[in-house]
Amino acid sequence: MRRKLVFVLSLSALLSCLLCVRLNPVGAEASFGYLENCCLSYDGTDDYISCGSPDIYVYRAEKITVEFWMKPKYTIESGSDALYGSTDGAVISYTESWCGSGGWALYFDFTNGKLIFRYKRDVFSPVSIGSTRNVWDADAWYHVAVSFDASPSVDSLVFYVNGTIDRVFNDVYNIGYENSYLKIGGYIANEYMFGGLIDEIRFWNIYKTQSEIQSVWNRILNETESVQPELIGYWRFDEGFGSTSQDHSTENNNATLALPPYNPTWVDLGAPIIPEFPSFLILPLFMIATLLAVIVYRRKQF
Repeated sequence: MRRKLVFVLSLSALLSCLLCVRLNPVGAEASFGYLENCCLSYDGTDDYISCGSPDIYVYRAEKITVEFWMKPKYTIESGSDALYGSTDGAVISYTESWCGSGGWALYFDFTNGKLIFRYKRDVFSPVSIGSTRNVWDADAWYHVAVSFDASPSVDSLVFYVNGTIDRVFNDVYNIGYENSYLKIGGYIANEYMFGGLIDEIRFWNIYKTQSEIQSVWNRILNETESVQPELIGYWRFDEGFGSTSQDHSTENNNATLALPPYNPTWVDLGAPIIPEFPSFLILPLFMIATLLAVIVYRRKQF
C-alpha cells in the first residue's frame, strides 16, 4: 500500500511539473492578465517613452538599483558608433541636461562599447563611471543591473551582467537632482538614443546586493514582490499594443510611448525570463495529475 501511494504521488508530481512547463514555457506570460511576453523595439534615432511627470519626486532616490533586459540593434563594441550614427545611447535616464544640472543616466558608449552610469555630483561636475564589459552581441539578450549607494557604509557603484559582478567602483557621491522625466530609450532632449530591444525594467530606491539580484534576475516578480515599497517602478512591456505600458509597482506611473514617429514598436518575443505561475492553477493541475497517475497505475496493475 505504501509503495502504491509513493508511486502515485511521485507520478502525480512529475505530471504536474510537465503540465506547468507545457502551459507555461519560459518566455510565455501567465500573470497580470497578459498572454504574451512582449517588449519594445527602439530605432536608435528618436524613439522613447516617458514615465510619470516632472513633479514626481519618487525617482529622486539617494540609493538606486536599476535592472533591465536589453538586446542591441547592432553589436556594441569599440567603433560601433559608426553603425549607430551617434556616440551614445541611453537606456534609461532621469535628467534634463545630460546630468549637467542634475540627475543621472545609464547609457552605452558606442565608441568603446562600455555601459556608463553618469550622474551629477552635488553642485560639482558630472561623474561618468564605465563597466568593464565592452562587447555586447547583437544576437544575445543581456540582463543588466546597476546598484548605487553613496552612504559611508556602502560607498559604491556596482555593475552586474546576467547576475554576475562586472565592476565595483568605490568613492561615489550623492546625486544632485533637478525636475525631470524618467525616460526610457534615450535622453530627454531626443539625443543619445538607444537602438535595440528593451524589456522588464525595474527601478528600486534601495541598494540591492548580488544575492538579491541573483534571486530574481531571470524571472518576473511575483505579486508579493511587485508591491514592495522599495520598488518604485516596474514596467513589463507585455501589453503588445497601444500607447502605454503599465507600471506594476505601487507607484502606478504608467509609461507613455512618444507620439509617432517617436514611438518605439511592440515586438512579440521579449527577454528570455521565467514567468510567474498563477497560484490558482496549482490545485486543479495537481488534481488532474493525480487522476492521471491513478489511471496509469491501474493500467499497470491490470
